[in-house]
Amino acid sequence: MRRFVVIAFGSVIALAMLALPVSADSIAFDDRLNDLARGWEVTSLDPYDYVLIEEWSDYSKVGQTGYLDIINGWLTRDGDSLSFGMEVAADMPTEEIIPGVSYVIWGFYAFFDNNFDDCFDIYLFWDGVNYEAWAQDSRPFLTGGTWEYTEITPQIEGSTLVLTVSATELEFPYDFYWCFKTLMFTGNIDPTPATLDDFKGGTILWTDLTDPEDAISPHPLPALAFFPMLPSPS
Repeated sequence: MRRFVVIAFGSVIALAMLALPVSADSIAFDDRLNDLARGWEVTSLDPYDYVLIEEWSDYSKVGQTGYLDIINGWLTRDGDSLSFGMEVAADMPTEEIIPGVSYVIWGFYAFFDNNFDDCFDIYLFWDGVNYEAWAQDSRPFLTGGTWEYTEITPQIEGSTLVLTVSATELEFPYDFYWCFKTLMFTGNIDPTPATLDDFKGGTILWTDLTDPEDAISPHPLPALAFFPMLPSPS
């Protein structure tokens, strides 16, 4: 049985850990404001060439939800620790949720190669009451098994969040590719799916994603399913 954790705001949090890192082992990227989207569309075989399908209007409930709009994302390597950080345009929610939405997700993809054989989804989700954070390992699923999960204790302060994992425990290589994202789940959908059946009865709505102009391509062919991948700190 999965364990569910309530993260108490106002608990002791080291604020210095939540500040934008500046060490030599950090890398950070700004993201455009007011670019919340209903989805994404690939427009060519160029991995940098994709566009918003449709933006949420400013007068919609989603369009006014600043905590979905990413301002900055960063990744810090400190010994064995990998800290994925994000700042959004409004304080993280402490009550209620957007009507019709089951979960809000703030997350990071991490890919080790160009064919999805090795990848992690590191994310925080909010159901209107509780926060939970997980590292989802796709390797067992891609070899015929199910997704596997490692629970994370998130750091949340105001409009900033940090998710820290052990590179050794999760078998991260020294160099990899990553991106940041926000999205919503609607309907009866499991935020920690074991199989594809857990997605039936629900819908995923993308809201923000790493800007494509910051992306790099680890391969001359379309890279990593057209996600705008970023380099890890050198």
